[in-house]
Amino acid sequence: MLPAQLVAISTRSSVASLPAMIDGAERVLRLPVRVVSFALPFGVSIFRLNQGVSWIVAALFVGALYDIHLSVGQLALLAAASVAMSFSVPGIPSGGLFVIAPFFMTVGLPVEGIGILIALDVIPDLFKTLINVTGHMTATVLLSRKELAAEPA
Repeated sequence: MLPAQLVAISTRSSVASLPAMIDGAERVLRLPVRVVSFALPFGVSIFRLNQGVSWIVAALFVGALYDIHLSVGQLALLAAASVAMSFSVPGIPSGGLFVIAPFFMTVGLPVEGIGILIALDVIPDLFKTLINVTGHMTATVLLSRKELAAEPA
């Protein structure tokens, strides 16, 4: 997983990490090509495992910055929206911040705060991308377990 994780950290893009993930899964981990060729591209294109936490943290940061206190209901709404919207987030650096504006307006946060978040998101995005890449590889290993157990020794 290390080469894929290094690509993730250096590019902040899980899409850019896909070739390294496929190579590591097939060549190093020796996972079945059938599983790898479906699970990794599917996971990278659709699942953003960090969205639920990152949207809440972003909202709390912007709320503190503008002295706006968010209720538990507003945070729950953001959490639910982040999970639903995680399927449409582009696989680019800080991609989740590009779809958050309508939800910030819904809970009463200023949209201008997103510009500040984009400027500050470089370091957190390294870790968010690392979480996504590690999660995609882990899911692929777990999906491969049944097929690997069925193979003759």
